[in-house]
Amino acid sequence: MKRTSFSKIVSSIGIPDLLSVQKDSFDQFIQTGVPAEKRQNEGLQKIFNETFPIDDVHSRFMLEFVKYDLEDPVYSFEECKYKGITFAAPLKVTLKLIFKNINEKTGEPTGSIRDVIEQDVYLCNVPLMSEKGTFLINGVERVIVSQIHRSPGVFFTEEETLSGKYLYTAQLLPNKGSWLEFNIDINDIIYANLDRRKKFPATILLKSFGYDTNEKIFKLLFEKEEMSFTEKDAKNEKSPLNGRILYNNIINKKTGEVLFEAGTEISSGVLNVLLQNNLSSVKTVKSVERREIEVVVNTLKKDPTQSFEEAMERLYTILRGTSPATTEIAEKFIETTFFSPLRYELGKVGRYKLNTRLKHNVDKNNISLVKEDLIETLKYLIKLTVPNSGLEIDDIDHLGNRRIRRVGELLENQFSLALSKMVKSIRERMMLKDIQ
Repeated sequence: MKRTSFSKIVSSIGIPDLLSVQKDSFDQFIQTGVPAEKRQNEGLQKIFNETFPIDDVHSRFMLEFVKYDLEDPVYSFEECKYKGITFAAPLKVTLKLIFKNINEKTGEPTGSIRDVIEQDVYLCNVPLMSEKGTFLINGVERVIVSQIHRSPGVFFTEEETLSGKYLYTAQLLPNKGSWLEFNIDINDIIYANLDRRKKFPATILLKSFGYDTNEKIFKLLFEKEEMSFTEKDAKNEKSPLNGRILYNNIINKKTGEVLFEAGTEISSGVLNVLLQNNLSSVKTVKSVERREIEVVVNTLKKDPTQSFEEAMERLYTILRGTSPATTEIAEKFIETTFFSPLRYELGKVGRYKLNTRLKHNVDKNNISLVKEDLIETLKYLIKLTVPNSGLEIDDIDHLGNRRIRRVGELLENQFSLALSKMVKSIRERMMLKDIQ
């Protein structure tokens, strides 16, 4: 239809294609006109890459994904509308089934390949989008509405108590996975919380990363300042050293005994012991605000763990509700829970938001969580306790902290759920199948 305009002022900008948002998203999801080897890792291609290969429990079989093809629909859009059926195209997937050789005596796989079968498999019918951005389901046109939700990333908020004290919270929101939250309570203790389960001191998480002593934690979170002292300082209660916090462990050089641990508050008695051990200088924590140090000291006092192994076992017990058989099992569980893209995914938007907010340079293609993300989040949260620090607090309801989930992403989530159910069925059949 020809459009006639009666306006006197000619617009220099044409009317945009408002449906392009939906249509472009769906095209990225199916990637029909792109050869299999040139498809980007998004949409259907991303789902198949994440789902496959599929192994059975005994590693006797392996099912690998090769490519997928979306064939032409059997009927046109108008024919489907007239017949009252869904306008869809058949999705065929090329899969490769690998049989592995088995040791007859032990029954264990040898690692060598016995046979390979490659075959095209009909998977399902995928509804196609019309030129108007609609889907035809059972002869009725329907549309998928884009959703607005909280953007993945890290968000810092504050809350004022009745006494006028400010409590701070850091939320790590992934695209896929559990919510991780750090909060400073009324007693100035940092707690970590996963999916609002039982909370635990945040230093347990640091100890599970390898920072398993007070000294290592203070070196990670604070800067040092070396200060000298004399007998006058030990007798003077107003000495600038009194009330400062030790930066590292003080060790007796002759016996190897730890006299004072990092985090100990310096007093006249501490200085006297140091003088008796022929020490005239000490490294202290360099800090602007007292509360900044007290938050870490109080958290370490609340932390019952003393080593890497204890921290791993404690985390496993909190998250799973049972004790691990070995430390290796606990370590593997923590690794897959937090740092595996299959279980915890930030997405490209979440990675960009984290890098921008925390001002660190993690590879933008790394869409999973890394240890540096959690460490930098804790550092930022501790610095928020300093008055007039100049650090920003986020408004989680601001539209800048929201994002649009288009039709392609919504379909991707539904398709991924369906495939995960199919994987369980495939594994069950593999267990029952005899390799002969």
